[in-house]
Amino acid sequence: MSPSSVVEGTRRLPRREAMLALLLPAAIAAIGILVLSWGDLDERLVDPFYDAQTGTWPLKGSFWTGTLTHRYGQYLVIALGLGALAVLLAGRWLEAARRWRRPAAFLLFSILLPALVVAGLKYTSVIPCPWSAARYGGEIPHWGVFETPTPGTRPGHCFPGAHAASGFSLMCFYYLLRERSARLGWCGLAFGALIGTVFSVGQVARGAHFPSHNLWSMLIAWGIVSLLYWIVFRGRLLGPSRGDRGR
Repeated sequence: MSPSSVVEGTRRLPRREAMLALLLPAAIAAIGILVLSWGDLDERLVDPFYDAQTGTWPLKGSFWTGTLTHRYGQYLVIALGLGALAVLLAGRWLEAARRWRRPAAFLLFSILLPALVVAGLKYTSVIPCPWSAARYGGEIPHWGVFETPTPGTRPGHCFPGAHAASGFSLMCFYYLLRERSARLGWCGLAFGALIGTVFSVGQVARGAHFPSHNLWSMLIAWGIVSLLYWIVFRGRLLGPSRGDRGR
């Protein structure tokens, strides 16, 4: 195999493109995290969504943020996961579905694992949601990820953002579609990034998360998805045909 490429299904994925696809989302998330860690920029981006006079979050229960991007967004991710599970199970008995079991397994685990990791991190986190933070009438100080909380601080259980992670996990469509064509792969990456961004903005507007929470979710989700593809699935989702196997 040429040192300038890696195996991709029945094609070769240029190593430069593989590294670009891997590092670009991670770099965007990391730079955003660093920028938001300076001063109180993280909070100032949330401030416009809080009504200090009434002590409420006007968009918390709105159709656009509470129903469309949050509830229906959850339904979208769940539907994709259930669809992947159905294909995975059908492949045990249906020949037509057999070759799609590997991509289905990748999609299913790409959705499940980021959700599980983020849920575990939230359980141990002291960082609060905006609607629980002292800045917005709550009782918990807002600690940054790189700050050390005061001993005895009540845990906020709000970091990272689970809903954003579920959206950014759909960046796995880069790997799912790239084995068909480069254009489809980049469209898949853009699709997942867009869904994750929409989910993130909705959660910030509701007072559910600070922007930095969602950037961490992006970094975690993309890292897990990429590890799955390159380490667990060894950079191949669509296996060679039977004829290729006999060569």
